Amino acid sequence: MKRFFQAALCAFIVISSALCLAAETVPKVSIQGLLRLSEAPLLKNLKTQPGGSYDETLSRADIKALYATGNFETVALGREEDGSVVFIVKEKPAMRDWRIEGDDRVKKEDLDKDFTLKSGDVLSSAPVEAAAEAIRRKYHEKGYYLASVTGKIEKVDEARNRADLIFVVQKGEKVQLAEVNLGGVEPADEKKIRSGLSMPEQGFWSWATGSANFNREELERDIGWISSYYTESGHAMARVEKPLVSLSPDLKSIKVDIPVNPGPVFTFGKVTFSGDSELSLEKLKELSQAREGETFSSKSLRESVWKLEEAHYDLGYAYADVRPMTSVNHEEKTIDLDFVVAMGEKVKIGRIDIHGNTITRDRVIRREFTLAEGEWFSGGAIKNSQRKVTKLGFFESADFDFKKRPNEPVVDVDVSIKEQPTGTISAGGGYSTTDGFFGMVSISQRNLFGYGYQLSLNGNFGVEHDTYTLTFNNPRIFDSDVYGGIDLYKSFREYDEYDKKSLGFTVRGGLALDDDWSVRVAYTLDSTDMYNVCTQAGYDAGACSSLASVVAQEQEGKRITASVKPSIAYDTRDNQWEATKGVNVKASVELAGGPLGHDSEYVKYEAEAKKYFAMPLDSVFTVEGHGGLLRGIEGKPIPIYERFALGGMYSVRGFGWRDIGPKDAATGEVIGGDKYLQFNAEYLYPLVKEAKLKMVLFFDSGNAWDVGQDYFETPMRISTGIGFRWFSPLGPLRLEYGHILDKKDGEDGSRWDFSIGGFF
Repeated sequence: MKRFFQAALCAFIVISSALCLAAETVPKVSIQGLLRLSEAPLLKNLKTQPGGSYDETLSRADIKALYATGNFETVALGREEDGSVVFIVKEKPAMRDWRIEGDDRVKKEDLDKDFTLKSGDVLSSAPVEAAAEAIRRKYHEKGYYLASVTGKIEKVDEARNRADLIFVVQKGEKVQLAEVNLGGVEPADEKKIRSGLSMPEQGFWSWATGSANFNREELERDIGWISSYYTESGHAMARVEKPLVSLSPDLKSIKVDIPVNPGPVFTFGKVTFSGDSELSLEKLKELSQAREGETFSSKSLRESVWKLEEAHYDLGYAYADVRPMTSVNHEEKTIDLDFVVAMGEKVKIGRIDIHGNTITRDRVIRREFTLAEGEWFSGGAIKNSQRKVTKLGFFESADFDFKKRPNEPVVDVDVSIKEQPTGTISAGGGYSTTDGFFGMVSISQRNLFGYGYQLSLNGNFGVEHDTYTLTFNNPRIFDSDVYGGIDLYKSFREYDEYDKKSLGFTVRGGLALDDDWSVRVAYTLDSTDMYNVCTQAGYDAGACSSLASVVAQEQEGKRITASVKPSIAYDTRDNQWEATKGVNVKASVELAGGPLGHDSEYVKYEAEAKKYFAMPLDSVFTVEGHGGLLRGIEGKPIPIYERFALGGMYSVRGFGWRDIGPKDAATGEVIGGDKYLQFNAEYLYPLVKEAKLKMVLFFDSGNAWDVGQDYFETPMRISTGIGFRWFSPLGPLRLEYGHILDKKDGEDGSRWDFSIGGFF
């Protein structure tokens, strides 16, 4: 009994001591061992806090929480005599530098955008693994699907706890896509689906080009493409299952099986509208792209939502929301639609702030806006303003964002501008197959002093030609819609049959009728002298080697021409310097002489049109056409240098400069015609986007016809070819190879054309 009481007393003492210890107040909590991290934010997230009771359960949770930050190698807990809690930590090292070992196919510069670690960052497991994954993805893109990347930390400065991060790469063998099986796809759909896949199957040249290298990201894009193909063609319930990727036994190729369940084709059922809207039911139905009885299309559904929302944006409802509610009838295979419209609050434009324009003046940007402070919000005006600012060609990007003011029916518009270089200063030389070697001095600026003025001073000089031109344009005089410009020029050119020198100026004015249409009128005064014309006497005496045509001999001497040229243009290009979409159409009539007097008297009609199509992979397809007609006034002769002749890099490639057109029967000299047509088609693909290096594939066709001939009296000449374009430091470089498809006797079947510098 005595022993029982003694044991009970001891137990009571132990329990009381534990309870007293557990209830002990913690006067202070601190962290020791920190080198780079701040103590305050770490303490804030701990459960053990000063003034609270000490609890071992909470302290253990705090240790786990500190480990979970990923910043520490070790974490321990200590108690001081006064009951304070001290967490003793050892930080993980900070990164000094990083490198790749084991293979050099991926370099640092390849990972600038994907590699997020930077010097000074703590080398915790999550960011290190993310960096390793970025390197792995690069190897996967190159076809090394089995590549392994392991991060290794190498201490370099113990005192400052710094280390280098080394990624050890074992690239393995290249893995190519041998086969893609589309299970469940009907033969009628398979060809169309395969044409849109970004993963080409292994072919004869795949080993050399790497075009069939397996890429997981491309596989995901292809799954999305297959799904969108079906949902846009009526298969509303189509399912694309998770693909099965099988590696061959030799680890060199992959087979991909993509199970597809297209499901039945659905049609749109009843299309209704609910919610609140100021628009009439007829207008809502007109905006909707979904029509009862038509085949279901996810594209029509998306466009309906977009058009309905945009219509409400234009009424001032900046936060209008349209939600399509669907009701599926599986038996009838129809989908009823109810577009639920929530207009929200009508708002006005508040402040319009512009950021990022360090060179371009605010007013140059603001004058392109079709919205104004204090007006009702308009989504169409926002979109149009963004298009017009981008079209200037001064900026890499122009982003419009709007923010609602708290408790006010007002939105402020923030315009974020990222400027790009708009001027060039260059001096050097080049070579052109037309002019041989030449020198060049060029100063040009299309946003002079940030006012949007365009100024260029160009001098080109070579063995057979000299040309000097000064051009100034002001597209918006006093910020109005009035345009003005002037050219001053002086040129000399030596032909085989004669020499020609010209001196003159052009003054231009114009008016923008709206965002796309404009009219202009130009007055030109030109003095041209044709001399050293090779006549029969000179040819017989050996003074010249190429006999000039009768037309050229008759026009020897100085001729002054005064002309006026009204024109009209329609331009919807997204960028007037590097367009990717839109059209550019021009038509003009030039009157020389007549009431203007002087020596030349003719009327010249010209028209041209060019259409740009944005294509996948940032490529661009263009088609263009040109045409012209010349008529002498009262039968007077047309100057030979004003006549139409085609051929060369800037018209029909594969032919020499001015090789296409009527020729003098006796000398074979191209004397030009009074009418012409020209058509060009080009596909431009960016080879190195950052360097603006592009490949071009082209097809050209054209001809010029003589006085008295009809259009197409002789057939159009045609050529095709390939080339490269590069905005080099000296200016645009063009290297193009044209092959004549309708070669005639005595003609070269193909030719290279090359030019660099001075062409802007």
